[in-house]
Amino acid sequence: MQIVCDIPDDFYERVNKDGCMSYTDAEVVVNAFYLGKALPKGHGRLIDENEILNNPDGIYYDLYDVPEYLEQCIPTVIEADKEGADE
Repeated sequence: MQIVCDIPDDFYERVNKDGCMSYTDAEVVVNAFYLGKALPKGHGRLIDENEILNNPDGIYYDLYDVPEYLEQCIPTVIEADKEGADE
């Protein structure tokens, strides 16, 4: 199962730097887990929508080019869940 959780930036940076957590930090993790969103099994590749809307390269594309454009130019945030795709 994959879960998307929202945690404070300073928390992430501090824990990565220190390599340990306090009891207060553990509460942040539990709350983030509790409020997180479970991703459905077999979900597709999750991307940053702003990268599509901003189209920073000024690339023109039509509906036939969209899959290729997305694959080449839009960074993946979370890879597709291939394990649950067949279920």
